[in-house]
Amino acid sequence: MAKLVLKFPVSTSDVDTLARIERVAGSPAILDAEPSTRAVLFLRSASGRTGFCLASFYVWLGAEASTDEERKNWTHSQVVKHLSLSFSAIRTIALCARSIFDHSTKPGLHAKMVTKLSALDVDKVCKYWVPDDSIKEGDARRGLAFVQKALARCAVGINEAKKSNCILTRRVALMKAFADREGAHISLQHYELDLLDAVHVVATSALWGAVIHHFDKREDGAKWLNEIDQAAYETGTELFPELTRVPRLFKSFDLESSLRNFYKPHFSDGADYLSTYLLSALGWDCLPREFQA
Repeated sequence: MAKLVLKFPVSTSDVDTLARIERVAGSPAILDAEPSTRAVLFLRSASGRTGFCLASFYVWLGAEASTDEERKNWTHSQVVKHLSLSFSAIRTIALCARSIFDHSTKPGLHAKMVTKLSALDVDKVCKYWVPDDSIKEGDARRGLAFVQKALARCAVGINEAKKSNCILTRRVALMKAFADREGAHISLQHYELDLLDAVHVVATSALWGAVIHHFDKREDGAKWLNEIDQAAYETGTELFPELTRVPRLFKSFDLESSLRNFYKPHFSDGADYLSTYLLSALGWDCLPREFQA
């Protein structure tokens, strides 16, 4: 009778894991590139994160849209779904906001680096955004100036934000504090965060990201944001049907003209608009009481 011999390859997972942790334990890689290149890469990545931020917002909002009375009749699996998705969604929002409005001054990809671009590097970014188009280059310059101003206003530490008169600056700082204290650590440090803080930061980030996308990808920023907003809302309602009680953020918002007005302002400065008028324009200053707690 033939002898059957089974041969299993020797596991190398311990060696592979050690190799990976040795790579991670080393000094963080620093991109050896000129500031304009680093600025483009940061803005592109930050713009992409605004989409994750928006999608997570609807999941979080859907999880919180049910009433206490409705929750009394939930099964255990419904309770677990609510808690786990709410937990992960609000932390995703906070961590995305922290990375977008990172006020670090260390070498790398962060907001401060973009706000401090020299005139020469601003030229390089704009020429990258709109090559061989001197007419649209003016719009690119205005767009980048808007992006820089919004970052300069919001990419600050919590002590500086505490002294600011800008409510958006304070709300971004609260979201970043939440990411540091609750998202990244188990801590006894105190934090406070309410619904309007999250709405303001998420909506601002989405609009800001759409302006970047418009120039960086040379695509319609309004169409891009509307499609993400609609898909994210539909995903949220599939997970939590209660979300239909709350309107989609940008459903009735004139994205096309608004995005253009941010960098070609007719009524108010783009950064001021985001800080002062955005929630009213979105209709979130007059939500039912149960959604303002």
